[in-house]
Amino acid sequence: MHTHPNARLTPLGRERLLRRHIDQGEPLAVLAAQAGISLRTAYKWLARYRSGGHTSLEDRVFAALSGEHSIRSNCSTPWTSGTSAAPSGGSPRL
Repeated sequence: MHTHPNARLTPLGRERLLRRHIDQGEPLAVLAAQAGISLRTAYKWLARYRSGGHTSLEDRVFAALSGEHSIRSNCSTPWTSGTSAAPSGGSPRL
């Protein structure tokens, strides 16, 4: 298993945090603060755990630069084509 180097918790640590909330009724806000994560992240993990169990807590692969919806395949860069992106007679709009 490869854990992201900036991850606060491993998948096992995420599951332990969520089990404390589910089994013992500890407030998720308190657990999140103790773990150094945002409450939003804790709720995101809880939703994933409820829908997919412990396997859903594995680190996800970020692949925005590859595939059908990638930035590179859908990006056209008129500023590199040698033409001006500015309307004629004016400055570029921001």
